[in-house]
Amino acid sequence: MKFYDHELGKDSFMTPHGKSLDASFRLGTNDRDTLTACIVGDDYHFTSFVEPAYMLPATHQHAIDLGGHIGGCSLILASLGYAVKAVEVLPENQELFMLNVASSGLLGKITLYSHAVSNTDGDVITVQYGDTSTESGRMHQFMGNTRLGQSIDSRQECKVTTISLETLLADIDRCHIVKTDCEGSEWKAFANLSDAALNKIDWISAELHDGSPEELTNMFMDMLRGQFEDVSELHRMPIGHNLFKSKKL
Repeated sequence: MKFYDHELGKDSFMTPHGKSLDASFRLGTNDRDTLTACIVGDDYHFTSFVEPAYMLPATHQHAIDLGGHIGGCSLILASLGYAVKAVEVLPENQELFMLNVASSGLLGKITLYSHAVSNTDGDVITVQYGDTSTESGRMHQFMGNTRLGQSIDSRQECKVTTISLETLLADIDRCHIVKTDCEGSEWKAFANLSDAALNKIDWISAELHDGSPEELTNMFMDMLRGQFEDVSELHRMPIGHNLFKSKKL
């Protein structure tokens, strides 16, 4: 099957809790490795701290996935019974994301927002992606970067509108988990987030960007304003991944 300029592969991925999820991926990219890491390897350690949704009150059965890519994290969270809101910025990823939601039988459990996450709503920004000038670039060409740096001739650009985490949380009473891996946009996503919105979140599983691990953890903890504790070591998170637990739990 052809998808844009890529051939698609398809496979079944088994979650740690025994659920098989069918998903497609672009051959010659890191898509398959990403799905394996998210679903099979559970790199964000959802199954180590996230209860199946049926064990929680109905008002708590919500999750947000910032940086949805092609669906790996959203699929495993939805398979645990959560109503998932996902944000993905790249059009090519958005189409494959929804194809994978349908293949896994999870339509109706996941809502995709075709935006860039930020601390504002409705701003138009430029996203760069698709650096194919190196082997690493070709493998990772569908990772969007909303922070424009030096222009690269082989990169593509697209215009997208922003959506805020405040807006995503607005109609949710309690969000059990926010996962963020959005190539540096996490800093804007949590900037200026109101105390009321922050208090709705139970857990944050984050891959933080642009600094040393200790530096990034301290910066992010400052943004959480004393409402969370860092439990990354307790849950043996992989290097580069952080887990924050609300002190209200």
